[in-house]
Amino acid sequence: MERGLLTAHYMRLSGKTGPGAGRPSKVYEPSDRDVSVSIPHRSYEVVGDVLLDALESTHEGRSPAAAVQHAAFEQGEKLGNTVRRDLKRRPTTSKTQTDIVVQVLSERGYEPYRDQVGNIRLHNCPFHRLAQRSPELVCGLNHAFVDGLLSGLGLASFAASLDPTPGECCVRIQRGAVA
Repeated sequence: MERGLLTAHYMRLSGKTGPGAGRPSKVYEPSDRDVSVSIPHRSYEVVGDVLLDALESTHEGRSPAAAVQHAAFEQGEKLGNTVRRDLKRRPTTSKTQTDIVVQVLSERGYEPYRDQVGNIRLHNCPFHRLAQRSPELVCGLNHAFVDGLLSGLGLASFAASLDPTPGECCVRIQRGAVA
């Protein structure tokens, strides 16, 4: 009840009314709130939002794949802009900028880590099941989303690229390189 997952009301379950019917029972029912748990973290709603945006924009003459990439970039950029606006001050050091990228990607379930040469790699693909079904489309969407995020954060010195590694997300982020 505290979390809003259940609603409660009272009703007679015996079917009797009047004197001697007893007290109404407290009945619990699920609320209208959606709850989803996934380990590791998955974000299929992001793909859903991107695909809806892409379908709505195909009238602009883009191919479906180009519309998906454009919509994913815009959604990532919007997230990056929101994060940048919420920061108290603009991160200026390489470490601070990297920490922000890692934090935002961690919050989205990517499980980022630094590889041996300092690139940001992603242990988890939040769109894993869909990427297995259609790697070209979903990895392209994922790459565009991360690219948009970096753009929205205002981090032009970071570049996302496709670099599929078995068991990991297909996106790699480098600092100081153009993808």
